[in-house]
Amino acid sequence: MHVTLVITADPEVLQAIDRLSEALGAPEPKRRKTPPAPEAPLAAAAAPPAEESPAPPTAPDKASARQALMGYVQRHGKEKGLQLLAEFGVSAFSDLKPEQYAALVAKCDD
Repeated sequence: MHVTLVITADPEVLQAIDRLSEALGAPEPKRRKTPPAPEAPLAAAAAPPAEESPAPPTAPDKASARQALMGYVQRHGKEKGLQLLAEFGVSAFSDLKPEQYAALVAKCDD
């Protein structure tokens, strides 16, 4: 079996890996050019991350849009469901374009 690992790390980490490999009796690893040591101290690099903003909402997929429409029809009836589809210029769910799914879901939730 042949395993290839590519490790990109600080020089101190690479040296620790070398010592571990040597202690385990592993063959000498093939090396690429070692990157220069970082100029900033490691403590500064470990500063706490900035507060994360919430991920933007994802657009509904076909299944979620269909489920929203089915719920709407169950609450309001088939005729209202067909009227809602007509607002999008279609007479059947399968005629909707993916870019219309979000607006449909929003109207179904009203």
